[in-house]
Amino acid sequence: MPNSGSSKKYCTECAKERHRKNRREYMRNIRNSGEYISPANEVKRARSRSMERINDIARNTVNYGEYQAKRMEN
Repeated sequence: MPNSGSSKKYCTECAKERHRKNRREYMRNIRNSGEYISPANEVKRARSRSMERINDIARNTVNYGEYQAKRMEN
């Protein structure tokens, strides 16, 4: 490897292949650990959380008629 520093281990082509190999191993380990959430599943979870929040708000709010009735009582 001409014109390389003392800390360089691989040529450019070998470094790219090594990076790909390390990335594949890393992702394989993450997926096998059970902690990995794919981007598609993350979107589904976010939508589900949003719908849960909307449903909670709908359950806990009063409609206009109930509001007016409470207002008239006070």
